[in-house]
Amino acid sequence: MGKKLGYGIAGLILIALLYYFTSGSTQIVERAKAQLDAELATLEQNGFVIKERRDDAQKDHFIIRFDDPEKIAVFFTKQGNPATPEDIAVLKGLEIGADVDYLKDLYAALSIDLYPVQLPDGIIQEAGNDPENKAVLAKVEEMFRKKKLLMHIDIAKDLKHFKGRFKDINETFPTKEPVTLHTKGLTFSGELDQERIAQIDQQLDFLSLDDTQGMSVTLQNLVSHYVKTGATLYDMKSSYHLSQLTISKQDLFESIIKDVDANTTQKVTNGLLQTTIQSQAKQVKISTDTEQLLLHTVRWDAMMDNIDIKALEALQQLDPETEEKAFNQQLKSLLSKGLALKISDFSIKEINQDGATLGGIGMKASLTLDNQVDFSQIEQNPMLLINALDAQSTLRISDKLFALITQDPRAMMFAMMIPPKEKQGMKIYNLTFSKGQTTVNGMPL
Repeated sequence: MGKKLGYGIAGLILIALLYYFTSGSTQIVERAKAQLDAELATLEQNGFVIKERRDDAQKDHFIIRFDDPEKIAVFFTKQGNPATPEDIAVLKGLEIGADVDYLKDLYAALSIDLYPVQLPDGIIQEAGNDPENKAVLAKVEEMFRKKKLLMHIDIAKDLKHFKGRFKDINETFPTKEPVTLHTKGLTFSGELDQERIAQIDQQLDFLSLDDTQGMSVTLQNLVSHYVKTGATLYDMKSSYHLSQLTISKQDLFESIIKDVDANTTQKVTNGLLQTTIQSQAKQVKISTDTEQLLLHTVRWDAMMDNIDIKALEALQQLDPETEEKAFNQQLKSLLSKGLALKISDFSIKEINQDGATLGGIGMKASLTLDNQVDFSQIEQNPMLLINALDAQSTLRISDKLFALITQDPRAMMFAMMIPPKEKQGMKIYNLTFSKGQTTVNGMPL
């Protein structure tokens, strides 16, 4: 019985392989080709030019050119990446080459290599006849020819999953102070839903920028995650982790930020967007040849609410100088929904200066705009907008840090005029701004 079952399973595997390598593979290629044709047609309708198309049974090649900034900006915005024609104008003339393989391995229906082949027109023009610019331009064009700037993507046979990587870079650019760029281990994977990215995970193992004068920027282990959570392009959650960022200049200074985490959530309800961010750096170290400052557990938690999506999208497409009336109208719409900002925690748990412990500092704040504000009156007198603002904040400072700050005569004078409240070893200031009036710890300014 067991031997017969084994023969049966082997037979099923053989049939599956035969299907894959014959009619099954043909159907997969046809689906993949149809999908690619549809995507290229969409690009052509939205400001891109597809050129040098070469298509055969198992391979495809084409070049994508950025041609019409206005159409491309609208297209990117609809895809969830807001852009203006001015943003895209700097990319006009950029050309991206693509080499496509069908059924290159057991995972992929399509395997695509994307690589730049032509710089934007504006960059070429700006280079002019300056020797340094021309040398850098020649270096970049050499990298293009050798496909040193390359992204590889594999799209799974279900056309719903993908993975990929960027080619590692280790290149020196011939600027006045030659700069070396080094990247390693930039990979990604994700899921597609109705031809849009529904989830993507990315990782960068290492990135550095170094010049010959000792300036260095190094980034280690950056990991990010994004997932679409609702019906709109704005409904999403994302998270980031960075193990270490180092910025230094020979023996002059060094700044090290360790273990940075950030989580962002966006949610749309009845056309209004709420976005929240929670972030933390475990340690920030700043050193010079004479002193050292250590910050432990730096937090930044904030929320913005009641953002009118339609007004925001419209503002991103309008020029306030040439389309002033339309711009002002959309700005009114954006501000009339009760826009609110809340900083729930901006704090440093512990500050250490040259070995001395100074304690911590923290702030909470909120800012709201009255949604009943009469914009017809504000047009006549913009200063009336101040009366529509309501703000509150609380600042907490450790006793040791407060003593250090008040060594400045100006800070000491302020502390004498408006004494802080005291609670659990902290000096506290409560600031309120309402109807154009400001008070600190109940005392008007």
